[in-house]
Amino acid sequence: APSPEPEPAPAPAPSPPAELPPTPPPLPPSAQVPGIRHEYQRLNNCGPVTVGMALSRWGGTLNQYDIAPKLKPTAGDVNVSPDELAAYARSQGMNAHLARGGHRPLLQRLLAAGIPVIVETWFVTPDSGGMGHYRLLTGYDDAAQSFRALDSYLGPLTLPYGRFDELWRSFGRTFLVVTPPERAAEVRALLAERADPVQAKREALR
Repeated sequence: APSPEPEPAPAPAPSPPAELPPTPPPLPPSAQVPGIRHEYQRLNNCGPVTVGMALSRWGGTLNQYDIAPKLKPTAGDVNVSPDELAAYARSQGMNAHLARGGHRPLLQRLLAAGIPVIVETWFVTPDSGGMGHYRLLTGYDDAAQSFRALDSYLGPLTLPYGRFDELWRSFGRTFLVVTPPERAAEVRALLAERADPVQAKREALR
């Protein structure tokens, strides 16, 4: 008698569809971060002033005369790196996220959530050939196609999107976010893939 045919193996159950990340809500056409104190800098103090302005959003009262001796402890030290600003913010009990390769929608998401952003840009004055300069972004306006910023040298100003990006990309579109620890989960959600330092570095190199 012929051998019985073997039973066919059951087909594997289909894999459940991968969950897509939630779509971020649409951005408002404009936003302005409240409660930030502006300060004009003394010579070579844009870093201390700018991190002090960012801290003032969360109730900080330190000014450049408090901060500069910590960031520039030796005579003739005129430069403060983004890493030094981030480390100083952490020393004040804050979380600090520093990355390169930022982009306009990311900045707008943070600003719409009430979080100012420190950016490193190119800066030209009448008596210099150009230098790095920190600014604190505090808002944006899509109708005017511009960011609002606090500048320690020039005061409050607007930066058209195109011109801002020209100045920002000179420093790899570096940005620094300073927030209280209790907003950590919200900041991670706003940063999305940029919240992971390894992924953020990979994105910056693309």
